[in-house]
Amino acid sequence: MWPFRKSPAPTPAPEPKPARWEQAFSTDLLQDGEARARALRLKQAILDAQPPTSRTSAMDACVFPEGENGADDGSIPDAVLGWFTSGQFLGYQNLAVIAQNWLIDKACAMPARDAVRHGFDLTLSDAGGQEESGDLEKRINELNREQFALSKHLVEFVRFGRVFGIRHVLFDVRPKGVNINTWRENPFNFDAVSPGSYRGLVQIDPYWMAPEMSAVGTSDPTDPDFYEPEWWNVMGRRIHRSHFAIFVPNPIADILKPLYLYGGVSVPQRILERVYAAERTANEAPQLAMSKRLDVLKTDLAGVMANHENFQQNMQFRSRNMNNYGIQVVDSDDTLERHDTALTDLDVTVMTQYQLVAAAANVPATKLLGTTPKGFNATGEYEESSYHEELETIQNNDLTPLVERHIQLLMKSEGLDDSDEIKIVVNWLPVDSPTAKEVAEIQELESRRDVNLVNAGAIDGLDVRNRLIADRRSGYADLSEETEADEGEIDDRPPGDIPEETVGKSS
Repeated sequence: MWPFRKSPAPTPAPEPKPARWEQAFSTDLLQDGEARARALRLKQAILDAQPPTSRTSAMDACVFPEGENGADDGSIPDAVLGWFTSGQFLGYQNLAVIAQNWLIDKACAMPARDAVRHGFDLTLSDAGGQEESGDLEKRINELNREQFALSKHLVEFVRFGRVFGIRHVLFDVRPKGVNINTWRENPFNFDAVSPGSYRGLVQIDPYWMAPEMSAVGTSDPTDPDFYEPEWWNVMGRRIHRSHFAIFVPNPIADILKPLYLYGGVSVPQRILERVYAAERTANEAPQLAMSKRLDVLKTDLAGVMANHENFQQNMQFRSRNMNNYGIQVVDSDDTLERHDTALTDLDVTVMTQYQLVAAAANVPATKLLGTTPKGFNATGEYEESSYHEELETIQNNDLTPLVERHIQLLMKSEGLDDSDEIKIVVNWLPVDSPTAKEVAEIQELESRRDVNLVNAGAIDGLDVRNRLIADRRSGYADLSEETEADEGEIDDRPPGDIPEETVGKSS
């Protein structure tokens, strides 16, 4: 019965949710300090990610000046700094999910497959440069193909390295009579490899691993292995880094390594925003095509509001009859106007977004999309040449060390040759695929070169024969090789200069 009541407590205003995609295509970020706060959070995340032993001794313990915008002179606007700092490490689980997208998966897998597609030629020679028997090379190639699946591992090595920003391949060696955990925790000892101890290559995704640093690796910038993990903890088991072949496609500065878990920048992180823009643009195109015609009906709005139900019925009637075969019926007092949206160069706009994705992924748009992009060089020769250079860099810098070490372990474990004097040379075949006509033209030029060299006395017919046998494209690779003892039995004279009584006989 009391006439007065307590006023209810004011309801707090809900906190605004961060607009994730409002800032996807512009550096004009939120104006309430969110960009600056994000930059400060990045700073703290980098400092928190450092190992405990390096907080007071590593060179990056005090690299952030305490300025208004994180810069010495405060010249970087908050919005710009926040936009660039928003491109941070996405996390391995997120990268695995994002890589399901068809375009991102293609951008990661295509260079890996193209770099390995044609394979390599293996040459073994001793310390004096003399080539070993071809039977040993054939046996190694057979083991690589049937037992160790080397090509498959090479493709995965590059592909998932681009997906995650880092990839580990473990050389699975298990010497007899040695505890495997103790063996792997210590630096790799090649002399301990016993017959049958090498089981092949093992690929490990980075989210099963954690880096472990040594005291020197976090305190001495003059050390060659500064800020390189000494061990990798794989589900509780310590493995020394020398047991791995590690691929980091896009290395980063030391200051960011703890934030990226000592990996590199992945391809999905680089192209994430561009793929989103391309897919959104491609999805908008069919919607725009369906709604390119806008009809404007001038009518009595007061009457519409007075009888809204009747207006809705009239609109439904017009909608059913508004097509290419019907007639749009309006009242004599109404005015109908039609506005068409021009779709000129809409396809160019869509394809340009995908071309930006290809540029960020270092893959030619003609190859990534399987079509000739509009607005670019129609031939695509320059892009293809640059792509081949990228593939050759992957082959020589990332795949060759892995292949050479694998073959060393294979030879010693299989008992093929345990000599330390054997030199392994991996020659990658050309990455391009010439047509049959181009191959024939190349062979014609090579044959003319051989004729000129034979006439000059630089080589003889035996040298030409051996070259043809070694060339798999020559069509004569199945010929039997001539030994040095048989070299004297070859008569290079034309048939007209050989006496009849010696024709068909050994000279």
